[in-house]
Amino acid sequence: MRNFFLSKSHSNNVVFSRGLEQKIQKLKQIFSGKKVIVAFSGGIDSTLLLLSAMKYSQKIIPVFFYGPIFTKEELNRASEFCKILKIQLEIMDHNPLDQPDFRANPKNRCYFCKKYIMNALMQVQKEVMYDIIIEGTNSSDLNSSRPGYQALQEMGILSPFVLSDFTKSDIKDMIKFIIDDPSWIIDPLSSISPLDLSDFLKKLIVQPSNPCLCSRIDYGIEITEERLIQIFEAEQYLQNSFNLRTLRVRLHDHNLARIEIPQFQIINILTAEAINEITHTLKKIGFSFVTLDLEGFRSGSMDQNQ
Repeated sequence: MRNFFLSKSHSNNVVFSRGLEQKIQKLKQIFSGKKVIVAFSGGIDSTLLLLSAMKYSQKIIPVFFYGPIFTKEELNRASEFCKILKIQLEIMDHNPLDQPDFRANPKNRCYFCKKYIMNALMQVQKEVMYDIIIEGTNSSDLNSSRPGYQALQEMGILSPFVLSDFTKSDIKDMIKFIIDDPSWIIDPLSSISPLDLSDFLKKLIVQPSNPCLCSRIDYGIEITEERLIQIFEAEQYLQNSFNLRTLRVRLHDHNLARIEIPQFQIINILTAEAINEITHTLKKIGFSFVTLDLEGFRSGSMDQNQ
């Protein structure tokens, strides 16, 4: 862990390094005095975003969008966290498969998804008369193609971590700091349990990243609920049967499943018994062909192959 703070005292006064202190002050300026709607996914970025909004803003409403492109586990995690924080999580139905532009699965599908989500949040904003809508894109995310971010900019949705130059590494470091000292977030008079907050964040920070299931489907192949269920069931099976924490099952033409796992774990499933079991199970789930990618797991490999 980088030494991003210099000292701390029991009075909850923290002296951060100059660089991080400047970023935190920018966050504070964005939130200060504002009533904020938070697009909350339950991932590590939006978790720190929600905690920061809770610390610095006037009022917050966290909103989770639930539908076929997300999993029940993600909803449960988001709900659990809001219960720990003693705040109500608003859950909105989200089915971008109703949108033909998204369902066709072009390279900029995330643009259409973000438009769909944020239009719904802007309606909520009008009803409750809140000041801003925020979401968790960070400055590291902009190093790769982000058509969804273009939609956010067009619609005036704020990305506080981009505006304050928070990197993914900064976010993880801040989460680690809060694990060690929840009092930085929790008011002394609050009924929030510091132990529950720390325990939740400890589990969250070791969770592998898990982009939406649509990112497993090769561009140009129509996104359907049936295909999303196939992918989810295949990944659940591989995780549970072979103790694989980091993996992707990617769908290509001709209903072909391409399994990505870390290279060092490939040897563990190259026995004849494992190969036959995996092939049989994934075909039973609905795939026609089953392959193993010898390059191993690569985040965003669909984009790398374009």
